[in-house]
Amino acid sequence: MLVLVALFAAPGAGSAELEPAPDGLVAAEIAERAEVLLRGRRRVLDAGMTFWQGGRTGKQVIRFRATDDRELGRSLIRILAPEEEAGRAFLRLPPNVWTWVPKDERFARIPPGEWHSPWLGGAFDNDDLLHLSDPVAGFEHRLLGVDPQPDGMVGVRAYVVESRARAGARGAIGRIVSWIEVDHATPLRREYYDAAGTLVRVLRFGAIREVQGRKFPHVWIARRIAWEGHETRIEVEGVWFDPEFDADTFSTQRLKSPD
Repeated sequence: MLVLVALFAAPGAGSAELEPAPDGLVAAEIAERAEVLLRGRRRVLDAGMTFWQGGRTGKQVIRFRATDDRELGRSLIRILAPEEEAGRAFLRLPPNVWTWVPKDERFARIPPGEWHSPWLGGAFDNDDLLHLSDPVAGFEHRLLGVDPQPDGMVGVRAYVVESRARAGARGAIGRIVSWIEVDHATPLRREYYDAAGTLVRVLRFGAIREVQGRKFPHVWIARRIAWEGHETRIEVEGVWFDPEFDADTFSTQRLKSPD
C-alpha cells in the first residue's frame, strides 16, 4: 500500500533529482491513464470534506456525493450533511454549470470566470470536483522525467508530467506539474501554477487502496499557497466505477428533487 508522507513539505521537497524517462513514452497518454484511474468513464463517489473556513475558529465537515459522467462531460454533486447544508447541489450540464440552494429555493448559474473559485470556501475549486475543464485535451503535455522517490516514498517511482494550457484556453491555471505513479498511474501530487508561472496550489493524494482493480487514493489534501495554515482534506468513503445512470440523473429537475 502506498501512503502519503511529507504532507506539509514545500512543493518538491523530499523528491530526488529526476531520472531520464524511458524512450517511447507519450506524456499525454500518461496523463490520460491517471485521469482514467481517478474517474473512469462513469463514477459515483461518497466523501467527507474537512477544512478550516475563513473567519471561523474550528473545523467543519461536509459530506457529499459526486456523480460523474466523463463520457458526456456531465457531473452532479449533492451535499448530504450537515443538516443546514443538506440538499444543496451543483450540476454541470454542458455548456452550463448550475447550483441549487434549497433553503432559498434558488437556482444560479456559475459563470466560467468562477470555475476556478474555491468550492464551499475550501482549497479545492469548482473545477476539481465538477470537472469543468479537460485536464488532458485542454493542455499540452511534456514528460519531465522519473522521480525515483516522490515526497520521500521508498520503493515508489513516479512520472513527472508538465501540462501547459493550450493557447487561448479559458481559465486561471497556466501550468500543472503532476507526479503519477509508474506502475499503476495513481496520481500522487499536482502543483498548479497561474498564467504568470506562480505556484498557487498543491494537491496531494494518499491512503491508496485497491478498488475494482485500480489503485485509488482515498485521501486528497489541497493547500492554497496564499492561505497560510489552511488545508482542505477529502476522505473518500466509497467509490464505484461504471454505474448505470437514470435518464434524468443530470437534469435541473433532479437538481431540485433528488427523489
